Amino acid sequence: MKATGIYVLQALSGAAALAAACASLAGADLMVQQFDAIGLGPSFRLLAGSIELVAGLTLVIPRTGALGGVILACLTVATAGATLGHLATLRPMTETASPPASHTYQDLIAREHGAAKPPRKAGMRDI
Repeated sequence: MKATGIYVLQALSGAAALAAACASLAGADLMVQQFDAIGLGPSFRLLAGSIELVAGLTLVIPRTGALGGVILACLTVATAGATLGHLATLRPMTETASPPASHTYQDLIAREHGAAKPPRKAGMRDI
């Protein structure tokens, strides 16, 4: 790939990062809902938006593109880690919140082969 093509892809990536940063910093409903859904508050949204802004600006400048890519990759890994950390602290689903039996993998296999429903596994509530 020629250098011009690489710079064009770099600039497009920078523009996307700048657009996401502006949406995060401006408090767009979509961004607010996404951060609230994963349990990260407005302070993390503003921090991520400002880091995205720096990464987007460095991606737009051809000589600093590698730095911008590293910053954006680090932000992505940090956000994924924060999301997984938050999800790990959530309480397990109760039986009332579990999906219906018709949607379980074992039930779908049993229907496919014409077998009866597989027996329910004993859980902590059965003890």
